[in-house]
This record gives sequence, C-alpha cells and structure tokens, in this order.
Amino acid sequence: MSIDKQDFLARRESKEAAKKARAEQIRASTKYRAVLNLDFTNPNNKEYQRLIAALMQIGWKYLETSALAFEGDLTNVLVAMELISKQCQSAGTLSAFTLHVQGSTDLDGKPYSQSKSYPNALGEIRGKKRLEPIMPKATDAP
Repeated sequence: MSIDKQDFLARRESKEAAKKARAEQIRASTKYRAVLNLDFTNPNNKEYQRLIAALMQIGWKYLETSALAFEGDLTNVLVAMELISKQCQSAGTLSAFTLHVQGSTDLDGKPYSQSKSYPNALGEIRGKKRLEPIMPKATDAP
C-alpha cells in the first residue's frame, strides 16, 4: 500500500474516531423529558396499579389517571417501555398508549434569537379577532 493511501486511511480513521467520541460526549450529557399516557378498556385494576407502581419505582412521576412524566436518562425511558410491554396484557385491553420523548443537553431551554424581532407578539396575537368555526352545510337526509 502506498504511503499516500496509508496517510489518507489514517486521517479518515482519526476523523471517524473523533466524530464517534464527540457523539458519545453529547449522548452522555443529553437528558430526556418524557410524558406517558396509558389507557385500558376493562382494566384489571390490580395489574394496572402494579404497572403504575413499577414505573414510579424507576423514577416516573404520577401526574393523574393514565399520565406519568419522567426526566433523566434514556435508559429509564427504555426500561419503562419494557415494563409496559411485559405488563400491558395483564393490565387490561390497551386502548391508548402515547409516549413523547424529548432529548436535549439543556432542558431548561435556550434563547430564541428571533423573539427579539417580535417584542409585542403576545399582545398582537391576543388582540386578533377570534376565528369562528366553519359550520358544515346542512344536507337533506333521506
């Protein structure tokens, strides 16, 4: 193999290693905020309560009937999915399941530079005329 090709391959390998290290660094500093909604038709209350208790034991917070929230590592979100997959058949007939997960290195939020362009946005939007619903046209029913 020529020296030029060896040099090229070494530089490429070094760039890939640096890229992988940077991705690992970002992944390590990323935290996740998740909201989970579960609903069952004909629930088996004891098994449903067991599922909710298990989720709370790994750090999820009970918000209200069928709703829980979590903030932390992705592992706990994935473990919650595993627990749900193992327990949902015992808890009743699953009728609704939503999971929203947002990952960020800054869950406190970031500045939005465009907001400076609209210092009166709240008042302007609140001052707009409310939209009226478009009513469907009545049709002659047979």
